Parts: sequence; structure tokens; C-alpha cells
Amino acid sequence: MLGTNRKYLNAAINQNTTENFRTIINRYRVDEAKRIIEATVLQDAPIVISDLVISSGFNSYTSFYRAFRMETGLIPKDYITEEKKAQKVKSE
Repeated sequence: MLGTNRKYLNAAINQNTTENFRTIINRYRVDEAKRIIEATVLQDAPIVISDLVISSGFNSYTSFYRAFRMETGLIPKDYITEEKKAQKVKSE
């Protein structure tokens, strides 16, 4: 989509950020997971972690949990609990 190859893309990322390609991709994936959690909590629907892993673009639980904790400081279950509390406060 960018009209370039992997080597040039990696070089551009390394020259212009302090992050690597994998870190950037995982941040976007975690942001997607957070968006899904927030929408699901808002609908008061159950959250299935295995579905969340796949829907946010991760291929393994280990990678998902590691990236999620690195970005949020929480494991997904704790993030869900905090989001439920936040939604409850907003609705009161």
C-alpha cells in the first residue's frame, strides 16, 4: 500500500522513531483490542479473550498478553474490569 518494500520501511521507521516496526504494529493492535473492549462493555456483552486476541490481529495469547501489558500496564482481564467501572461511573 505504501509503494515500498520491507527493508525501506524498516529503515524509515528506525531513522524517524525510537520504536521498531513490531512495537508500532503491536501498539495499533492493542489499541484495537481496547476499542473492542470498550465497545463490548458499553453493550454489556460478554468478552471472550480468545476472540479478542484474534480480532485485534495477534496470532498468540503470549504475544497479546505481553503487548497488552506493555501498552496499558494491565492484563486484559484487569483492563476489562477497569473499563466496566469507568462505564458504570459515566452512566450514573
